[in-house]
Amino acid sequence: MNDSVPAELRQWADAPYSLIETPKYKAGKTGYTDPYMETASTMCVVHNSLLRGLNSIYVQGPNIQPADYADFIGYSLCWHSVVHEHHTSEEDQFFPAIEEAVGEKGLLGSNVLQHSKEDDILNIFLS
Repeated sequence: MNDSVPAELRQWADAPYSLIETPKYKAGKTGYTDPYMETASTMCVVHNSLLRGLNSIYVQGPNIQPADYADFIGYSLCWHSVVHEHHTSEEDQFFPAIEEAVGEKGLLGSNVLQHSKEDDILNIFLS
């Protein structure tokens, strides 16, 4: 195993990429707050799921034995597919809905550009 990951984190998928603190947790809120904090917190949880998947690939990769290569590659490809579908749904549904609600078309264009850059990297991962 890679010794650059602290021993206490090796068994978890919390590193090397840090998880995102939700606005609700940061504010010490429980239960329903408002639609903005709820949506922002939900998005953090979704992105944390993607980060945990990536972290698990990173942490477990060095330990995979030849007999498990096909399964690990399949797992990794599933993670790639989830990220791709997440980006697609955000760009096709979520971002336009936000832009319409606030009346500012193109508001989330920088997010779409970031996805494009990430997709370039993910396509390298896929190959």
